[in-house]
Amino acid sequence: MEPNRVLWIGGSPPPQEPPRSRGPWRIDCLPPRVARDRLRTGGYDVVVLEFPMPGWNPKIWLEALAAETPRTAVVLRDSAGTLAAASLPAGAGRILRPGDDVWTGILELLDADRAGAGLPRRTPPRH
Repeated sequence: MEPNRVLWIGGSPPPQEPPRSRGPWRIDCLPPRVARDRLRTGGYDVVVLEFPMPGWNPKIWLEALAAETPRTAVVLRDSAGTLAAASLPAGAGRILRPGDDVWTGILELLDADRAGAGLPRRTPPRH
């Protein structure tokens, strides 16, 4: 099974481990400047933008993502609770507020992306 590929951009790593029940994961946690270069070659399923991100604003990132990787799902993780929903273009992803589970948001975007491509969900069978 192909790994779920996540590019996590910002100052902090993911708050907890991804759910192992959903297959293997490849998570690259990078600072903003390095991540911009990696976007061109990374082939990620989801990009997580961790805000606040000193020196960067969401609009700049969303424009870059739309131009460089238009089919990649985007999660804006707003740990300070300062982003407005209007800052995220329709269909681009979602904003997660303080207290929201980041992996639930990522998995929902992965499932929606796979469903849109006519692929099965990566949910394991329930027993």
